[in-house]
Amino acid sequence: MATEMTVNYSNVKGGSAAAHSEAGCVLNWERGNIGENANDDPCFVDPNNADPNAKNYGLMPNSPCIDAGDPNEDAGGGSETDVHGDPRKWGNDVDMGSDEVMRVYLDQLPQGQSEVLVLGGGGEDPNKEALLRFENISGPDTVELTVTKMEAELHEVDMSKYEALMKSVIVETSLAKGEYMMTMSIPINEKILKEKKPFNVSPMFWNESESKWKHAAKDNSTASDIREKLWLERYPGDPQPTHEELSLRGLGAHGVWWDSVAKEGFVWGNIDHASDFQAMVHKAGDFDTDGYVDGLDLAWFVTWWLETDCSLTGDFCGGAALNDDEYVDFADYCIFTEHREP
Repeated sequence: MATEMTVNYSNVKGGSAAAHSEAGCVLNWERGNIGENANDDPCFVDPNNADPNAKNYGLMPNSPCIDAGDPNEDAGGGSETDVHGDPRKWGNDVDMGSDEVMRVYLDQLPQGQSEVLVLGGGGEDPNKEALLRFENISGPDTVELTVTKMEAELHEVDMSKYEALMKSVIVETSLAKGEYMMTMSIPINEKILKEKKPFNVSPMFWNESESKWKHAAKDNSTASDIREKLWLERYPGDPQPTHEELSLRGLGAHGVWWDSVAKEGFVWGNIDHASDFQAMVHKAGDFDTDGYVDGLDLAWFVTWWLETDCSLTGDFCGGAALNDDEYVDFADYCIFTEHREP
């Protein structure tokens, strides 16, 4: 009895010529108007990593496999979620492969209006899912906004300075810098942090011209001292702020909200430029997040020396209370000197 196999909605290196079937077997190489079999570079995130555990077969935003999967998957013929637990269909059709790219589009937003975009299947809870509040301040009503969330590290990270948390958000828009403001949040939790401190996490962006990661608020149209715009808040104590409330803190404001009971929270920032963004852990004491704990950071640290009620400042004394208590004292100085550059 002949064995028959059908291949469709697949990306096979070498195409049908690379497919082998034994004698007596029938290979059906189907094609169609949507999702026909392809022979293209799938644009995986990091398939050649030397560490087998670090290989990443997720799809990059330019992958031809996006929205090219079997449309019957959306008709109850497949799984409801992908390998990361996100919705199996997110776009026009499902993607080829096991990892669905989370991408949100917005083409109309009247000037003066805002909208909160949910970037995955975790719902509107910022402790569970990446969210982006986009406000059209002075641009045209046609915004052409595309936001993509990826479980990937998009650019090389200097591990001596930062540690990436594998949560990336790519923002593309037709509006010019300063015509809009985004309040972006990326969830963090105990498992993701791997014993790192939540208040050492910052929103970072990829500076293409300098080929390096920088604090997301540093490229805003209005310059501000990111140390003075810092908000570090935790539960119990501080109520969880909404994205509307976060936006009212102004351009350049940023910080971390952390639930010390549930061991989860989110890092956030108010930004007015498009880029690739990622949540990253920086060294304790690196208050300006330039990757170094140096004299500039020491100068900031001593301005808070011997403060005794950091719980009232809303930012743990500008982050100088490095052990997250109410004081800036010798215990914090020991943490600072441990990370200071020689």
